[in-house]
Amino acid sequence: MRTVFACLLLLGCSESATSNTSSQDAGNDAAVDASNTKPDAANDAGVDAAADAASDAQVDAEPSGVHAGQVTTLLKDSGAGDDLTWHPDGYLIASDPNGSGLTANGKSLLRINLDGSVSVLSDQLRKPLGNALAADGTIYACEWADPNGSIFKVAPSGVVTEIPDVSCSNLVVRPDGALWISAWSTNQVLEAREGQAPVQIASLNGPVAMEYDSDGQVIVASANTGEVWHLGDLGETTLLGQVQETGSIRVADLTPAYGGIYATSFNGQHIWRINGGQATVFAGTGVRGTDDGPAGSATFNQPNGIAASPDGRTLYVQQFGGALRVIPILGE
Repeated sequence: MRTVFACLLLLGCSESATSNTSSQDAGNDAAVDASNTKPDAANDAGVDAAADAASDAQVDAEPSGVHAGQVTTLLKDSGAGDDLTWHPDGYLIASDPNGSGLTANGKSLLRINLDGSVSVLSDQLRKPLGNALAADGTIYACEWADPNGSIFKVAPSGVVTEIPDVSCSNLVVRPDGALWISAWSTNQVLEAREGQAPVQIASLNGPVAMEYDSDGQVIVASANTGEVWHLGDLGETTLLGQVQETGSIRVADLTPAYGGIYATSFNGQHIWRINGGQATVFAGTGVRGTDDGPAGSATFNQPNGIAASPDGRTLYVQQFGGALRVIPILGE
């Protein structure tokens, strides 16, 4: 997720540099029911089929010249596995829903510096997924639990409080302080406020990723269908494009950056670019792996969270199993 102060004077989230690694055995061995907020699709039978079906997709290089540079690995195991949010102080906020070498039982938000060093922001959560940063420095994070999850609120002082009984995959902070959350299992986008029952904003098929675009509009992506929408203030939707993958998590997260909106396909092992109504593969072969190199030959292993640098020229991709990847965006 990405903080959008310029347009909204509030956060945004960019996992995006809107979405969730770690102590790999815990994440890869966990058997998660499909009703969970963000299930481990590593055990989903469609993963390999999705990779095979998409393996011949071509990396996007439009006439505008926007294309991916060399894919590299910043960390082989960041300790995280889900959402990323760019912090204006120059680091990534990362969710650890699985448990890592730094903390056990998946209870942490991590700080990942661009020199590769990692520290714990808070270890008082439970299986955090999507996270978002408010303008006052408060971090919100969804709990991986359904139907009785919570939203955690981490104050700048480090004090953690909960908004109970609000299950979500990802969230954004609205200008008035309300939270818009994606409720994958109930096919809803809800508005949540402390002390009040959630209110439906929109009914969508499998909403997971949420973020603000470069114009300050909420964007949402479906895990079930790969559709990406603008979501208006009254819940009205405009289709921006559709990621052509198969499997249970066709899109896991998204972020705006230079040249469009970029999305991770957890099942498809691709990074996609959505621009001008079209969705095209930006990086990855569709084969599971963690090979660096040119975008057309680099591989990804369950890419999950994604965030962009403030200038929109660098993508950071958090794989579910722990590796943190870096993709420059080139072109004029």
